[in-house]
Order: sequence, then C-alpha cells, then structure tokens
Amino acid sequence: MTAAPAGPARAPEPLVRRRMPARRLRFVAVVVALVPALVGCGVRLETPAPTAPAPDAVEQVRARTVDDALALVEAATSAHDATDATDQATAAGVDPVTLTAVLDDIVTFSTQHATELGGVYDSGLPDPSGSPTGPTPGTATSPAAAVTPVEVLALLARSAATALDDAGATKDGSLARLVASVGTARTGLAQRLSQVTGTPVPEQLPEPDPAGTPTATSSPAPSAGTTPTDEASGGDPSGLASSDLDTLVLAEDQAGYAFEVVAAVLSGDQRTQAQAAAATHRQVAEEWATLAGTTGTTSDPRRVAYAVPVGVDDPTVALGLARTVLTTLADTYATLTARAEAGTRGSLLDGLTTGTADAVTWGATAVAFPGMPELAPAAG
Repeated sequence: MTAAPAGPARAPEPLVRRRMPARRLRFVAVVVALVPALVGCGVRLETPAPTAPAPDAVEQVRARTVDDALALVEAATSAHDATDATDQATAAGVDPVTLTAVLDDIVTFSTQHATELGGVYDSGLPDPSGSPTGPTPGTATSPAAAVTPVEVLALLARSAATALDDAGATKDGSLARLVASVGTARTGLAQRLSQVTGTPVPEQLPEPDPAGTPTATSSPAPSAGTTPTDEASGGDPSGLASSDLDTLVLAEDQAGYAFEVVAAVLSGDQRTQAQAAAATHRQVAEEWATLAGTTGTTSDPRRVAYAVPVGVDDPTVALGLARTVLTTLADTYATLTARAEAGTRGSLLDGLTTGTADAVTWGATAVAFPGMPELAPAAG
C-alpha cells in the first residue's frame, strides 16, 4: 500500500520579542543611574574625616617652645604699649628708656625664636569643630588688660626653665641645642628685666651677675663654674667622645689663661675678679680632664700658653679678650649639648648659661641665639 504523499513542511514560526513597556524602561534607567551615586555615598559616610597626626615627644618640645615664644611676644608688646607704662616706670624709679629697650629685645628675640623653630604647626585640615576662630560678627569684645613688666618677668622665668628642662630631656640632639639656646636667651632677658625693674629674679633662675662692662667700681662677680660632677647639673654627660672632652678641657683652660692675662692688665676690683675667674676656669678644666682620664698623661690637651690678641696690654683689648673666651666657651658647651645623650646634659647646659651670662657681664652684647654663632646676625 502506497503511503499518501506528505504535505509541504510547515515553516517555523518566527520568534516574537515582546517589547518592554516604556514605563518599565524608564524605571530601570533611573535605578541604573542611581546605583553608582548610592555606592559613593555609602563610601563617604563610612570613611572618617582626616585628622592631624598626633605629635610625638620631639614635636611637643618644639611646639611648646614656639608657643612660649609667641606668648612672650604678646606679653612684652602689651607691656611696651601700655599707656601708663612710662608713668609707672618713672614712679617706681625705673628708667623708662632702659625698660623699653629690654621689652623690645624680648619681642625681637622671641619672634626670631618662633621663626627658627618653624612656627606654629599647620596641618592644612579644617577646624574639626567647624566653628569660626575669630569673634562672632556684631559682638563686642572687652580689651585685654595690659601686662605689667613684672608679669613678663614671671613668664620669662617659667618659659626659660621649661626650655632648659626640655633641652636636657629631648632625644633630638639638634633640637636640644636650639632649645637650650632659646632657654639661655630667656634667662638673660629675665636677668636684665629683673635688674631694670628692681624685682627679684624668680626662683627658677640663678641670681644674675652685675651687668655691663666691669669698671673700677663695678666688677663682675666670679662665676661659680661648671663642674662635670655637679649632682644638681645631672652628673656626667654621656655619649661624648674623648675628643669632645678634650675640647672642653682646652676651652676651659684657655679661658683660665686668658683671665690671668686680663688680671695682669687690669687693676683694683677688676683684677681681683679676673683672678677669681682664672682660678675657677683652671679648676673646671682640671675636673673635665679628670673625667676624660687625661690629667697627668701625655694625652692631656692643655698647653703652657695660648695666643692672645695684639695690644692686650691695653685694658680695652683685655676686656675684649675676656668677652671672646667666654663666648667661645658658651659655644663649645652648646655644641656638645647636641652630642650628649638625653638626660645627661645638665652640666653642659649650665656651662652654656653661665658662659653666656659671664660674657654679658664683661660687656658682650646679648644675642637671640647664644651658643649658636651660625645664627648671629650678619655684620652690617
């Protein structure tokens, strides 16, 4: 039986793609567009705002010294600009011109201190409180009461003691030398302000020596000296090389020799004071040599004689020699302050402050950075 022929093959039905309604298309497009924004918002909400790094111990010393310098600028400026400052000075028997000169030096030196230390740290971040730092517009502010010279003296004493303590404790040798110089400058300024105002020196500072160039009737009191084994000074300095100790021995011994020459030229009270200074420096040199282990050996760096300037038999030249050796001695102590280990710099700091004060006593000009000749103003 023959099968009936099959009919023509049925063509496959075309695939029909149903179109998505326009309203749904718009909804999907909005969702796709919002996803990146929503994700971004989530990231910003979960990330904390940037904060300034916490200052380490070294930065705290630097910042504290800067803050004290700026506080001194403000206080001395206030005392200088007080409308009744001249009347008060005159009534108290104080020379207003001399007082003004000291206050001017406080402002000038402290400004230089803040600058050399790098100024106030600025992280560049906005104030986290979001509040303005200045006064609210439209509100009246009461003028601050004028600072008195005695209050400036108290601030000088506190900030000087703080700086010298920080210089002895910080682990950064270079910063220790700079902060020690700042503390020494403040010590000298406090002594000058004390003398001008007739106010006793605050307990934080040593008693000042008489100021000015020694004369036949006004001579400098001899320094007590700076011995390496003075317990109040923190004991022996650690971290110094034998060559460093030799440098100290030589500097102290040279100062002793120089004052022997000065004593031979001067007369009266000046000679007496120069002789006392010579004996003191010779003794300190011996103690440093003992600490170094060189005394009585062929390694002892001390010499029989040292060079002196031409014309030293002139009293003016002799006084200049005294100032020079004391300034050089202070520079030496400051340099070694940077090399000694933290916590053992006491006798070096004493040498810096004593040498600086004695140099001023013998007529040296006060400077902003004692012990740091590289920061001395250029001769003009």
